Amino acid sequence: MAIRVGVDGAEELDALAKENNARTMIGLQGELSPLILKVKSLIEQENKIGKVLSSSIIAAGGTRTRDSIVEGLRYFTRRIVGGNIITIGLRHMIDFVMLVLGELSAFRSPLNIQRPQVPIMGSDGTVIESVATDVADHIMLLGLLSSGAPLSVTFRRGPPFKGTPGFIWSIHGEKGEIRITATGPALQANDVETKLTLHTFDQEEVEVIEWDRHFKDPPRPARNVAAMYEAFANRETEKYPDCTHAVLRHRQIEEVFKSAEEGRRGVYLG
Repeated sequence: MAIRVGVDGAEELDALAKENNARTMIGLQGELSPLILKVKSLIEQENKIGKVLSSSIIAAGGTRTRDSIVEGLRYFTRRIVGGNIITIGLRHMIDFVMLVLGELSAFRSPLNIQRPQVPIMGSDGTVIESVATDVADHIMLLGLLSSGAPLSVTFRRGPPFKGTPGFIWSIHGEKGEIRITATGPALQANDVETKLTLHTFDQEEVEVIEWDRHFKDPPRPARNVAAMYEAFANRETEKYPDCTHAVLRHRQIEEVFKSAEEGRRGVYLG
C-alpha cells in the first residue's frame, strides 16, 4: 500500500484530503474481490454457517524461495524501507479477512526471524551476496474479533509444503464451516486454483461454491484494481477503501510490530 510509511504519514495525507474535500482511494483491492465478497455473503446475507465461532489461517508465500530473495526484492530484508511481507502481504491478507469477519478487538503477534542471513540472488540464479535481515519470516497473529470469536493466523515466507495449498482459511460457525484454499495468500490479486467449499453440518456432502468474476479482461492481477477504479469513477464510495481506512490498517500493522517488540497485546481501534 503505497501511501507513505507509517501511521504519521497516513494520517497527514488523510487530513489533507479531508481539508481539501478530495476523494481518495488506496490499493487494498481485496475489498472488491468477488471471491471475498462471496464469502462475506455466505456468512451475512445467506446465513450458511450461523454465528461465527472461530477462524484460522495457515499461509505461506511472499516470495517464491524460502531461503533466499531475488535482487529486486532486496528491500524485503530492511524494515526501515517500509515494504516487506508484513506491511504488504500480511496487510492485504488481514484487510480482506477483516472485511469478512470484522475487526480485531485485541491480539498478540509473535514475529520470528528464522533465517537471519538471506542470500540475494541475481537474475542468473547465482548468489550476489548474503545480507542480514531485520524482517520476520515467520508471523503469528492470535486475537479476538470484535464479535468475540478467536482468530489465528500463521504466515511464513516462502513456498508451502510441496503439493499442498499455500493458503488455507477456515471459518467455523454454529451450523457450518467455510474453507478457502489457494496457491498463496494474495487473494486480492489472484484467484487461480482457488477453491471455496461449504460444509453445513446437517449435510453429508461438502458443497463447492462458485462465484462471479468482475471481468474476463484485464489479466487477473489487475481485475480487482480495475473494479476499484470503476467504483471510484462511479463515485461508489462505499465499495472501495480510502485514506481513512489506510490509517486504520497502518495503526494495525504498527501494533503488530509493537506487540512483538514489547510483549503486549496489540490494540488499534479507538
